[in-house]
Amino acid sequence: MDMNKTDLQHLAAGVAFLGGGGGGTLRAGLEMIKENWKSDEPVKLVSVDEIRDDDKDLTVACGFLAAQDAVEDATNFEDLRVVLEAFRKIAETEGLGRIARLVPIELGVQSCVLPICLTAKALNSSGNGWDLSVLDADGAGRAVPMISATTLASASVDEKVKLFPAVFGGMIPDDPRTGVSGGRVWMRFEGQDSTGYHLHTSATGSLVGFVDSAAALVCWPMKSKSEVASALPPGVRGTLSLSRDLGRIFSEKSANPVQAGMDFLNSKGRNTFHIFQGTIKSVSKDQSRVKLINGKDSLIVLSSGENMAAIRAGKVRAMAPDSICYVTQDGTAFSSAEVNELLKEKGKSITVHVVGIPAREEIRKSELAKVVFGVFRGNSLRHEKVRRDSELPAVRAGVDVNEFSPIELLNASSSKAYAV
Repeated sequence: MDMNKTDLQHLAAGVAFLGGGGGGTLRAGLEMIKENWKSDEPVKLVSVDEIRDDDKDLTVACGFLAAQDAVEDATNFEDLRVVLEAFRKIAETEGLGRIARLVPIELGVQSCVLPICLTAKALNSSGNGWDLSVLDADGAGRAVPMISATTLASASVDEKVKLFPAVFGGMIPDDPRTGVSGGRVWMRFEGQDSTGYHLHTSATGSLVGFVDSAAALVCWPMKSKSEVASALPPGVRGTLSLSRDLGRIFSEKSANPVQAGMDFLNSKGRNTFHIFQGTIKSVSKDQSRVKLINGKDSLIVLSSGENMAAIRAGKVRAMAPDSICYVTQDGTAFSSAEVNELLKEKGKSITVHVVGIPAREEIRKSELAKVVFGVFRGNSLRHEKVRRDSELPAVRAGVDVNEFSPIELLNASSSKAYAV
């Protein structure tokens, strides 16, 4: 399946919604397309089922690690090209095979999906022997706080795939203090780390040295269709084509694009819950706490990169790993990192919908994901607990905020995006 420029724009919009608040900003993703779509050559999208049983080419997981608040408007993805070229040399030298397919580590518009699609297109056009496709899947069906909270990590813990070799790196800026020139820098990781936790923390610890405090990661080299199928089970397949089709529905600007999008997801087995509709009353400086109002009703959304919890009328209505997604009345999706920008652009009167989507079963059942999301969710809720204006009396009373409750139990089923 080929994707053209318009497909990529729709893909960006759908991923920005389904990412659950994380994975970077839609505006950066759209700007990447604008700046880098230089020819009509399409991006090739392939499904797991299209991989031949006897295929020996490599599928590698890719993405960016970054401080989200530092890269809200960053559109440079040269780092991924640097790291893929370094990984290619390793694969050739060590007989790992030819890199044929790239798969996003997470469903993040700026962190993974758009850089991967555009890098594949650029390398294929470079004349250097690349023939890359993008796999219609990702490692979680949403954006995640750490690479450990992915089906890829679960598969490597089960010894079905290997995390290493991994390559991390990108562009280092010039240092004006010393006069030392910058350039391409990458590092190879090996070791005893099936969960990806140590790789993630070690790599993020070096981000300060890279341009925009961001760098690219290539890891989990999968040498066969069976390895790909183990690392990317059915629940996280088809997520890019789903996102593209959702983005197309949002773009049609029907009488109610939010409801149209929810109906589409419901028809695809991605049951939606309409949590709230209102206007944005306040945003914390770091955008980690957003308060929406609708008359006397209100909703608090807490985030830590990704949206971690939604609180309405003193009760938690949704919590990660279930996705808590933002979209405006006119069908514009946005992440937790671009709330302030949205207010600047459209004003406080803009109507926002908050929609919840159950996490994929493979993520809900993952012990690694439970720990990762439990820590990040717990930190967000504990911070809310000590606020004087907290609207969560149960947490103030000392409820165990590390305990996950699925969105189905926290809400009466609501699939209608009612009008203000």
